[in-house]
Amino acid sequence: ILIFFENRTGNVRVSGRKRTKNKQSSRQKRSRFLLVSIMAAAGLCCSGETSGGPPDFSAMQETSQRKKAFFCYLAPMVEKENVRLLAERSRLQKILKEQSKGHSPSSSEEDFVKSLSIEFGLPDTPLTKSVVENLLLHADVIPVSLALAQAANESAWGTSRFAREGNNYFGQWCFKPGCGLVPKERPKGQTYEVRSFSSTQDSVDAFMLNLNRNKPYAHFRSIRAAEQKRGRPLSGRSLAEGLKSYSARGEEYIHTLRAMIRSNKLEEFNTSSGIKQACEPSESHALRLEENQSRVGPGMGRDLLGA
Repeated sequence: ILIFFENRTGNVRVSGRKRTKNKQSSRQKRSRFLLVSIMAAAGLCCSGETSGGPPDFSAMQETSQRKKAFFCYLAPMVEKENVRLLAERSRLQKILKEQSKGHSPSSSEEDFVKSLSIEFGLPDTPLTKSVVENLLLHADVIPVSLALAQAANESAWGTSRFAREGNNYFGQWCFKPGCGLVPKERPKGQTYEVRSFSSTQDSVDAFMLNLNRNKPYAHFRSIRAAEQKRGRPLSGRSLAEGLKSYSARGEEYIHTLRAMIRSNKLEEFNTSSGIKQACEPSESHALRLEENQSRVGPGMGRDLLGA
């Protein structure tokens, strides 16, 4: 059960209370050229969502098949948003570097920082070094492993009514009548709905903005920043520590996420190569093994492949 969420229109829920923030500017105002260039150069597999909609996870009887389909459907979408965040982060780091040299920011850089401040709900203040440093705490990636574990937990592996009918995989709430689906067991007197999204990608993006923007996840962001400062690869199991406010279950929720990450080996999804390998069709994997065997010779190949 999600106890805190801010939707894209600025409505915020904190333990049953609602307040309004300034309406954020459209992301379309910022150029996508850098994002597309980075994705193309890296060969990222960001095609999880198709025009045909999500797989019918409830129809998959075999657990391993359902899990693989679920992870490989969502992982590219999380990675796609991470690429966009990395592009923003890279530009912020460049601005910070120029500031350290005593250079004044350009008007386009000021506009960029202002748009990010609005996106992350931060005060619109003059562009200083501290403003950029603060934005770097917000403009950062979410480990794919953590997002997958939360999606599986919140959506019952994509089989929940909210996932099937509203593309909502993370339990996000909204408060405007008709903005989503009314829970059948919603307490009397409550007005929240479980938000509906036009696509799964929209749900993924909103979930990641929630963690990167809102106050209850400041501890999550501080853990992430500390890991970055140490030069360590971001781990879903480590960052889960900062998600106590995400669920009324508190510490139990954190333990559940960590167990899911560990048992499903989700840390392997934290890299593009890991996603590609994990989501490779079984027949392609068998063909690759056969090709490797033919290169090294029959006898040696059997030893290398554990035959």
